[in-house]
Amino acid sequence: MKKITVLVTLVFCVLFIKAQTLEEIIQKNIENSGGQKLWENLTSQRVFGKLHNTDGVSKIETYSAKGFSYGLKEVDGKFRVEFGFDGIDYWRIDYKTKKLTKSSNEASARAKKNNEHIGSYFVNYKEKGYEITLLEDDFIQDEECFVLEINRGKKPKFGEMADDIIIVYLSKKTYLKVAEELEYIRGSFETILYVYYDDYRDVEGLKLPFKYTHILNEYTYKILIDKYELNTEVDKSSIKFGE
Repeated sequence: MKKITVLVTLVFCVLFIKAQTLEEIIQKNIENSGGQKLWENLTSQRVFGKLHNTDGVSKIETYSAKGFSYGLKEVDGKFRVEFGFDGIDYWRIDYKTKKLTKSSNEASARAKKNNEHIGSYFVNYKEKGYEITLLEDDFIQDEECFVLEINRGKKPKFGEMADDIIIVYLSKKTYLKVAEELEYIRGSFETILYVYYDDYRDVEGLKLPFKYTHILNEYTYKILIDKYELNTEVDKSSIKFGE
């Protein structure tokens, strides 16, 4: 009986230490990336940069705020809307017709959920209803990382409600985000999108990446950021959603 008691005590101690470690990792990420207050005060993020893919190099602009977002791409010298959420519906360019089309109700519901919170996953994550689990450490491009699984609750998926899971890799040296794995859904197509983050710089007190690498199956593209604008408003009427 004494051995069993000691074993149970050790198990609870290990679980407690791991829970403590998870919170310490989260707090270090928040501190090293700018601090609680700056992240809480972030209301929008506007990004200007260049997309590098198999078609060449294109200028892009994205904007994210609670309940509203868009992505623009320069095509033939003019910017066109590639995707966006108008507060109700999610819109996306149809590459066959070259027209912006309204997505399904499920896709719009997922976009609405994604636009509920701007900035760090970790700031006030419990109040957001997120559950975070510390997984086994792993290496990303020779860098040892903490691996965190974030469950953001339920999302609609193919007629059912499924867990909304994101896997995040944090550098053990800097505690900044190195990569993440996200579920990518378009129509009936489903796969994993891998996003890698690099070249962190100071932007109004926040540490933000200036290089993104996206890998979607065999397709790879990079985004190099020229400039961030934080906590700015845009003229929503200038973004034309519609069929």
